[in-house]
Amino acid sequence: MVHFAADTTQVYMAGSLANKSTAFFPFNKGLNEGKPFKPFGAGNPVNPNGMKTAYLWEEVLTKSSLSNIIEKFATLIEEKDKKTGKIKRKQIFPRYHQFTSVKQLLHDSKRNGVGGRYLIQHSAGSGKSNSITWLVLQLVSLYDKSNTSPLFDSIIMVTYRKVLDEQLRKNIKAFAQVKKVVEAITGEARDIKALDPEEDSFTKTTHMRLALANNKKIITCTVQTFPFVLKTVQDMSSKKGAIVIEEHIAVKAGKRLPA
Repeated sequence: MVHFAADTTQVYMAGSLANKSTAFFPFNKGLNEGKPFKPFGAGNPVNPNGMKTAYLWEEVLTKSSLSNIIEKFATLIEEKDKKTGKIKRKQIFPRYHQFTSVKQLLHDSKRNGVGGRYLIQHSAGSGKSNSITWLVLQLVSLYDKSNTSPLFDSIIMVTYRKVLDEQLRKNIKAFAQVKKVVEAITGEARDIKALDPEEDSFTKTTHMRLALANNKKIITCTVQTFPFVLKTVQDMSSKKGAIVIEEHIAVKAGKRLPA
């Protein structure tokens, strides 16, 4: 399922040792364990009670933690080689920052309920798409503090480009344990008729309204469609939704700036 390489200061991991080009990725906390103040940097903080890498067996490989990873994170996906057409199987295992950030978001949402706002900052190449996928799939089944009712009726995932929307939908379908969990907001007649055969208004607002009314668990759209999402959510105040935005874009002086 996973291969760890560790010493007294750092931990690395790989999902497979199938070939010589296998890459080992960092499985470290970072110098400040992801907290938003200095010191920043790679590696692990000083552990006053032992080795810097003790968290590997004291936190990650405990019975409860490992069973959670096996159930909700570790997965085997199939990828088709575009050149040869062959199907390859790929083992996916979460890196430390992915596992802990998703776990913290779920814990805080369960404790405090709907309405919270969170920001997760990923560096390039650190697995942002997989983090989003794990978060979205687990928000679907997240219950309130009493464990009696789902916390959210729908999870709305917003991306800033169509190609990323398609990529994340593909990722969710590959990771999901059930089929047909994603509804993409297109405003097209075919997709709207699938939700309501009698509907004759073919707009993105209509599509979003029907997706929420039909309790579609995961709904995806681009940032261009987001105004229709907000309008519909405001008109359906009884629905509880979590909005996961893949990338935040700020507009200033006619230019799009990453924020």
